[in-house]
Amino acid sequence: MMRIISLLSTLFYDAPESEVDSMEMHFKTEYRWTSESRGLVELGEGRANLEVAPPPQFKGPKGLWSPEDLYVSSIETCFFLTLMFFLKQSKVELFEYSSKADGLLERVDGKMSFPQVDLYPTLVSDADPAKIEQLMEKAEQDCLVARSVKTRIVLHPTIEQRTSA
Repeated sequence: MMRIISLLSTLFYDAPESEVDSMEMHFKTEYRWTSESRGLVELGEGRANLEVAPPPQFKGPKGLWSPEDLYVSSIETCFFLTLMFFLKQSKVELFEYSSKADGLLERVDGKMSFPQVDLYPTLVSDADPAKIEQLMEKAEQDCLVARSVKTRIVLHPTIEQRTSA
């Protein structure tokens, strides 16, 4: 498993593989309350701030990102980035990719949690669909966000094989 993390890190980060093997990374944000139940997640480093609030289901305003949206999106995007690593490693040409995610939020043992996130990736590539399914399963297992949470991730892929874009 550490080898996969090492390979992923060298693909996405500008560091020699020998440094990546023992690399620790910190991802820092700051939160600043602005009004009522709204606030700003400040990411620094020239990145745009992100206004967040509770979702409308919890009496939050419409049109803003919520922690629930960010949670589901982090699983969805991490899956894709990990899949991209495996596609490149396998020399698979990707022509199209899109996905949807559905996070089930429910009360479990008197507390709200996400027991499951369903991912619906749609992919068009030059590879055999069976190979793509294997790479997707591997990406789901190795996605660092998915491995860091107790939420069950369920894939519902749509895969098309094409010989050229």
